[in-house]
Amino acid sequence: MAHCSKAQLECIIDHIILPPKLPDKAEDSDFVAAAEKALLYLVVSVIDRFQQQYPSDRLSDELLSKAFSKMELQDALPIRVRAQNAGLICRRHKDTLSIECFELSPRSGDVMRCSGSLRRLFPAHGVAIPIDVANDTQFRHEFFGMLARMDLEVVKEMMPVSQKAKVHCTESRDTCHPGLVTELLMTTISALGRPFKVSQIQKRIRDDVVWTNSGLPWRRSTLWLILRVNIQTTLAVRVDAATAVTIYKNFMVYFLTKLLSLASELDLSVDQCKLIRMKIARRVVKLGGAILPFLQDSALATTEAVSKAHSKLWQSVQDVDTRRHTVLNLDTVEDDTVLTLSTSRSALDSALRVNEQSAPPSFSIPSDYPDWLTIGNTGLPSINSAIESKTEKLYALAEHEQWVSQSLPSWVEQTLTRPSKHHCSSLEKSAQCYNDIALRIYHCPEQLSGMLLTIADLWHAMDTIAGSIIPLLHDYSPEISSNAFTSLLLPKKVQMMQLQKLESHINNRQENIKSTASIFSDPGPTTTDAFAYRYFDRSSELKELRTKIEADAKADWEAKEKEWQEGSTKYKELTKHWATLHCNYVVGRRGGESHIKKRCKRCNMKSTIDSMTIAVFEWPLPKLEIQCRQALLKLRCPVVLAAWRNLTWMIVHDLGRLSQVTGVPSFVRLSDFEGLQRYINTAPSRVVLCASHTPGKSHYTYPVALEDLRSDHGRYYQYFDKARDIWIKHQTEQPSFPQNARHCCGKTLTNIFSMQSTQPHTLKTKFLPRKSNARLRWVYMSTLHTHLSEPTVRQHSG
Repeated sequence: MAHCSKAQLECIIDHIILPPKLPDKAEDSDFVAAAEKALLYLVVSVIDRFQQQYPSDRLSDELLSKAFSKMELQDALPIRVRAQNAGLICRRHKDTLSIECFELSPRSGDVMRCSGSLRRLFPAHGVAIPIDVANDTQFRHEFFGMLARMDLEVVKEMMPVSQKAKVHCTESRDTCHPGLVTELLMTTISALGRPFKVSQIQKRIRDDVVWTNSGLPWRRSTLWLILRVNIQTTLAVRVDAATAVTIYKNFMVYFLTKLLSLASELDLSVDQCKLIRMKIARRVVKLGGAILPFLQDSALATTEAVSKAHSKLWQSVQDVDTRRHTVLNLDTVEDDTVLTLSTSRSALDSALRVNEQSAPPSFSIPSDYPDWLTIGNTGLPSINSAIESKTEKLYALAEHEQWVSQSLPSWVEQTLTRPSKHHCSSLEKSAQCYNDIALRIYHCPEQLSGMLLTIADLWHAMDTIAGSIIPLLHDYSPEISSNAFTSLLLPKKVQMMQLQKLESHINNRQENIKSTASIFSDPGPTTTDAFAYRYFDRSSELKELRTKIEADAKADWEAKEKEWQEGSTKYKELTKHWATLHCNYVVGRRGGESHIKKRCKRCNMKSTIDSMTIAVFEWPLPKLEIQCRQALLKLRCPVVLAAWRNLTWMIVHDLGRLSQVTGVPSFVRLSDFEGLQRYINTAPSRVVLCASHTPGKSHYTYPVALEDLRSDHGRYYQYFDKARDIWIKHQTEQPSFPQNARHCCGKTLTNIFSMQSTQPHTLKTKFLPRKSNARLRWVYMSTLHTHLSEPTVRQHSG
């Protein structure tokens, strides 16, 4: 077996043994061809003269005629028609040539639905033709030429059809229906002979379909199937059925024994060798007393030799591990386990003296401190990025909050005289920068409540300015409830006044909404009330963009039609020229002929023909009207809408929810679709359009019909948060800012209240401001007042 490499043997074992771990995609076609050729040589080493009777390359009338001419009486010639998923077995008898057919790989759905092995009968049916007809040169030319063409060409009508994105398309990842061979071809040649009742065998076939983000799934080798069927059916023709089964099972044990020996020679992994040993043991047990004595001895000797080699290997691993001693220095145990706080006594004593009030430390700001806020072109402040220390960031946050509280209303009033998209984008950046720093610095609920109020005030300004630029925005819900901020801990009067204005604005917005749809919800296929649908009616820019995209798409389709015509002409010319060539064979030193595929002009031209592909033209805009308008709005999303949506979603989801639902991953973003990338001119947004399904077939190999190259834009887009990798529609949890503050504090209300009795008297009132639940606050206050006012009475027994 010099023809087999380690990688090829691993591939052979995957298809023969079918281990638990299989490849998750189809292997490279050239590598599979080499591995199957190695498998054929492996079988040939057990069955004499089988190599001359079965060609391992692609079918051609020359190879088939050459193999047929070498057939002797009672010989069998297996033929695999790959593109049609069919197998033929030609048997030469004294007066007739019998041709038997069957399907190779079952449908993927049948394989996946079956929990064990599929029970299949081989062959399906057969036709016998007179031997003088089979020897006729014209018949051979037509018959073998048809098989050669069928081995190459995939017929669309024979391929299964699946629905992807509501579009019916050819499913190239499933197996082809073998009807062109089992029905058309067999019916045609039956006119020259007669159908006959075949002697069928039943086999339990194990298969699998493994696919992970690849073009084609992994399927079990059809060559291995046709070899087994050919061997067993040939035995069934020559001897009785029971004897044929016994001989076949003995041969499989012998074959697996040779495979195990080869795997051990090439140093395959212990797991793979173990699987082969288990396979041999299972077959030996099933044979029982019917196993041949020499075969039993051979299988036992081989498995024991491999087992001893693996045991020796495992012992060497254990020996290496036992030499790794862990040295423990007992002299340093005390130093490593005893902690002495020699200088911490004063700090611990001061912390325990809770009744003593100490004066607050004095603090003065150095004159060389940098400005904590920088004012941008729009007049909005932002925290200075040069600040590094936590203390400076605390003062910068406080100064930012003071500016929002005192100066933001007048800034909004001035901005409304001449609002622009730059004001909205500046508000979003200011709120995002403030939020990023505050979440790292603030920890207690009072600070977090002030942070939420500050961000909400910035959103209030954003909503007011965005509504003046896009009035349609105020026809929809503000997405934030006025009750969301009820339980914030706001100790200052100015904060309560800010909250009152915010709630008044939200209530006013909710009273004046004209649509029940949400800007973040995915509209139905027939809705006309969605924001994108109504915005398109008001936007001349989007209407012009749609006209341009459709005009460009028509021009692209005309170019694709021209490309198809040129490619089809070239394919026909190359195929015609390829049919006139013959494979090159080299005579070796011992007189045998060998075929070197890389040096063969005919094989190289066949590779060129097989590699001729053409991309599918997909209409750039979705077919559904609402989907089309959503896509257009995303391509030219206004800065104002993007900024408003980003800030609103940050408040609702990032600050208002403690958990998120991931759902299925996104596959295709609208911005990644090649047909629309040249039209993108939109503001940055974390809320994007994505499709959750895999796109349809992107390429076809020649020959292909022109109508197969054109497909609708079948992707169904939905809103997706690219910052969190989550679907918007799955986030159904109601926003709750009190829960967020309580989560950051680390204690629930009940936990805090239950700890009151364990704390000193001076600490009990300090826990009270942390209670952020509005419904329980007054109950806790009254209960705590009663608890502190009543004297403590201790009763002693006896």
